[in-house]
Amino acid sequence: TTTTTTTTTTTTTTDDEVDSWAALVAAHLHMLRRWPLSEAAHATALDALCHVAPAAGAELALLPAQRALDAVRHDVCQSRHFSPRGYIALCASAVKYAKGSVHQQPEAAVAAHEAALPVLAALGDQQRKRQVHADLAHLAERIAELPDAERQVAVYYRVAFVGAHALGDEHLAQYVHREPWHVRLADMVDVAKRQCAAAARRHSGRSDITAANVEVLKNGIDAHEKAEAGKLYVQVVVVVPHHGVVAGAPLPPPPPPPSAVLRHAHEDGDDGDDDGGAANDAAAAAATRVATVADVAEAEAKVAALRKHEKQHGACYFAYETPFVRGGNKGDLHASWTRQYVLRVAAPFPHVLARQRVVEVRDTDKTPIENAIQLIENKVRVLRGELDASRPDAKVLQMELQGALLLQVNAGPLAICDTFLHAERVAQYDNEHAARLYDAVQQMARALAFAVKVNKHLIADNQRPLQAALEEGLEKFAAAIGKFTNPRKVSMDSLIAQLGGGADGGGGGGGSG
Repeated sequence: TTTTTTTTTTTTTTDDEVDSWAALVAAHLHMLRRWPLSEAAHATALDALCHVAPAAGAELALLPAQRALDAVRHDVCQSRHFSPRGYIALCASAVKYAKGSVHQQPEAAVAAHEAALPVLAALGDQQRKRQVHADLAHLAERIAELPDAERQVAVYYRVAFVGAHALGDEHLAQYVHREPWHVRLADMVDVAKRQCAAAARRHSGRSDITAANVEVLKNGIDAHEKAEAGKLYVQVVVVVPHHGVVAGAPLPPPPPPPSAVLRHAHEDGDDGDDDGGAANDAAAAAATRVATVADVAEAEAKVAALRKHEKQHGACYFAYETPFVRGGNKGDLHASWTRQYVLRVAAPFPHVLARQRVVEVRDTDKTPIENAIQLIENKVRVLRGELDASRPDAKVLQMELQGALLLQVNAGPLAICDTFLHAERVAQYDNEHAARLYDAVQQMARALAFAVKVNKHLIADNQRPLQAALEEGLEKFAAAIGKFTNPRKVSMDSLIAQLGGGADGGGGGGGSG
């Protein structure tokens, strides 16, 4: 009655699982008053563990009320794990599993060590502290020597099952899978077909259903419309962690820190009926505000500032997009829309379960100019990431430079500018979006200029003609974007005209402004 049981879809223990156990042991010992740490030190250790294993925070909310635990305090949690030494052993196991993880996250081992240090200090175990500090120094060197671009991080897939006749409540169910970096889309399709067949056997009672009976739906096909009666389908799509902010939808509430959840459980008179307390009330209040375009831009900027492995951690929102054409022909930039789907799972990854069921889906249509903004900003992000590296990769840099300066294709930067920023067409689009696109193009021009200079110091002698072509292409690019209109100037001219500024008074007022 006093411990939380966790199941896993695999037979191997993970660092996320052991970190969850350590957090639960620490929480129980603290509530049972067998814990050598102060409130502040306990909160620090607990938050460190739950940062590594975000799912532990959800499990801590399921702890029994303080009053219920006090009634049986001498009869529960008597195993060797429920002691300070047992907690230290769990932290050591978490470090071991984190070091051997295929996801390359030495930060997880660092956090597990840091969660153990306060307890070691309270126990006076100086020898073990020395070992931990030595290993922390080694891990710090490993992190410093591991370039972010070379990290092999987890990949996420969205899997959907279709088959009303055989799947029962699994029909149209969607799951998000967290898999090691080496699991390819084709591998995931095979896994999904086997899972779908197993679910069909379980629900229909038929033993003759195998993966060969399951067909694959391509991305972009609506399962409700295309699925034929009597057939089984799976749809597998690569998804990426998302910040969860969707324009026009309620803002996602920030999760309360685990220590805040436990402080509520420790309050006198708590009957265990309210699992969130003031933290949940604050989160509910925050969720009532609807996200604006500015909120989306702010969230995207915060995510862009994170390192690659940090974007993967603690994610419970995931997104994927499907393109479609509206008001034009395929290939026309002004007609190229996308529909973005944002999925939410109940608990953040990494989790003790390799997959979680999707509990909420939101979709929104992204306009052609929004897609153009995303394309340019992504190119700027890649260029800056390479330029900020201690050792820029010449191949990656030259590939980006050639794509922007030498190969002007239909969806190239200049084609985008001509479609959305041309003086005759810029007024057709939302001024805020047009201004953001203009700023992104200016940032791209500056990044390209710096990248051409850096490339000059990276190339070999036989690549001098390429460098000359890039410098010439940069001059043409700068001259071309200089002809496009700044949307802010168009907006100001329009405002002056509305206020009655003619050729006489309007010109002077505009110049003064």
